[in-house]
Amino acid sequence: MSTNKSFVSNQIFLQVLNWLIKPVWIFLIDREVQNLLGEEVYGNYFFYLNTSLILMLLLDFGMHNFNAKEVGFNQRFLKIGTPGLAWLKLCMSILYFLLLYFLGLNSVFLLAIGLNQVLSSWILFYRTSLSGLHLFKFDAIFSVLDRLLSVFLLSLFLFSNTLRPLFTIQTFVYLQTVAFVISLCILLVVSKQKNALYILQKPSLVKLKKLFVSNLPFAMLTLLMTFYMRFDAIYINIFSENSDLQTGLYAQGFRMLEALSMYAMMFTGMLLPLFSRQISQQVESSDLLNLVLKFVWIPAFFMMVLALFKSREVMELLYNYTDPVNRIQASDTFRVLMFAFIPMSGSLVLGTYLTAASKLKQLIWSSLLAFLTLTIFSMVFITNKGSLGAAYSVFAAQGVVFICFVHVYIKFKNEKLVHFILSQKQILLFGGLLYTLNRILWAIFNTDFVIFLGVNILLIVLLVIVLKLFNLTNLKKILKDRIKTI
Repeated sequence: MSTNKSFVSNQIFLQVLNWLIKPVWIFLIDREVQNLLGEEVYGNYFFYLNTSLILMLLLDFGMHNFNAKEVGFNQRFLKIGTPGLAWLKLCMSILYFLLLYFLGLNSVFLLAIGLNQVLSSWILFYRTSLSGLHLFKFDAIFSVLDRLLSVFLLSLFLFSNTLRPLFTIQTFVYLQTVAFVISLCILLVVSKQKNALYILQKPSLVKLKKLFVSNLPFAMLTLLMTFYMRFDAIYINIFSENSDLQTGLYAQGFRMLEALSMYAMMFTGMLLPLFSRQISQQVESSDLLNLVLKFVWIPAFFMMVLALFKSREVMELLYNYTDPVNRIQASDTFRVLMFAFIPMSGSLVLGTYLTAASKLKQLIWSSLLAFLTLTIFSMVFITNKGSLGAAYSVFAAQGVVFICFVHVYIKFKNEKLVHFILSQKQILLFGGLLYTLNRILWAIFNTDFVIFLGVNILLIVLLVIVLKLFNLTNLKKILKDRIKTI
């Protein structure tokens, strides 16, 4: 099976699992927690969560991408390099806890959230070994196992008349901890059976220093990407007057963006070892990259149209509003964030390819420029517009980083910008036609939300067929083969 067909086959399995589990987590469990506890309580939690995520640089330190890239390039790295990385990661985990302790002024709540990030980070680390070995089916299972367990445990509280009154934001955090511990234990057992896990060894100081230095560019890139992806909630807390409320309203729109970014990152997690191997073997990667851009931009353009025409209906369907002003602001925030997903998804795919191509210096400068853009826009807009100002800032930052990544990519490929645009002509035409047809239809007809969704699903299918975005014969065969193997 060719690389493209193998990728699509494994991606189908990964997407099916994630779309069965993670939407339940985001839109049933996480959303229900916010509706139950209120915008301000959840907004305070969201601030703590983003604080812990920003400090995750210490947990990641570029080790996840570095391990996936090196194992994908040479499987012997699992034995000679990964154990040393694990030792370094253990040291960084201790440093992370110490920093959270002093930053949170002995806040048990912040430390509990931090513990969840540590457990999640170790799961991600050992998953990179599985994906580096191209054990994508197992990687897919462990990408959802912790959420599946969390859904089960939290449902016992949220949907029980007896336990629901006892539910607090602390309950929400502690039950996730239990799920993470169980998932990590199962992952370690499976990894050992698949020869993807070796005994944790303390490396020599020379080797530890070498690993540390090798990771520095990846760490710097991870730091800056975390900043421009996660500093939005921090800036709301700094620049907004009613910060808890504004953070809560922002979290409502951001929840959908987070779900979409998870969808895009399912591709990038599998792409990094594939791109690394293709580049090392001097195999052309353009077809695979263009294929993935189509996969991520089809839902991106649909969400853009949905946000333009039905943003208030979406937010009213998901959340309970007593104040119409909050409803309007949350809807406007959601609309802008959905536009931000278009450059965000593109930069995730291009950034993965450029990471595999070791263009870290260019990625670092691009990410720094994106963070500066986020900071400047936040200072200007959040003070007066709150959550909506944060959404404008995110859109600007994502737009800047996408433009920079395109520039680095075409320079690396020795292409002109017009060639890159022409290579994306089908998917760009898809987005333009989807918007134009919706603009014409809803200018004539004013229909309800369900009909809107039905019509757009039909339009997407028709446009995919008419524009020949995919080889449908190959996709049908791949789907049949995947069903047989499940």
